[in-house]
Amino acid sequence: MSNRPKRFLTAKIVALVCATVGAVVTTGMSAANSITVHKLDMEIYALKQLIININQVIKQQRTLLQDVLTIVEDTVVTTNLHSEIIAKSSELHQSHDLFKHELLFQHDPILFHTLVFFDEVQTGMIELAGGRIPLYFLSKDIVNAMLASVD
Repeated sequence: MSNRPKRFLTAKIVALVCATVGAVVTTGMSAANSITVHKLDMEIYALKQLIININQVIKQQRTLLQDVLTIVEDTVVTTNLHSEIIAKSSELHQSHDLFKHELLFQHDPILFHTLVFFDEVQTGMIELAGGRIPLYFLSKDIVNAMLASVD
């Protein structure tokens, strides 16, 4: 047997240490990459949900706009647009006319009651100046007390 020194023992230990360090680094990178892939999957899922919501809103708007326009092979055709605008403006004009007539209908009663109120106030001021108190300036309790004291 030979008593030669083992030269390759140090090289084998260095190779084993390097392989271990490499395995640890590779495991760490795999963990970091798996977290990034999971995050990417979550972002893609969120984007798919957003696209589904956008498509639902588009379908809802399409049904609401069907009276005004139609879509033929991704082309918007506004066949009813002008007639729809005219109909809506006509409805607004009619409702405005109804509102205006209602206001004019209320004008005369408001004017009458305002004039009666001013006449009452003026008459009350004249009576107060003459030393008399108008009955509508007194409360019901005071009038009842005065009537009860006369009996």
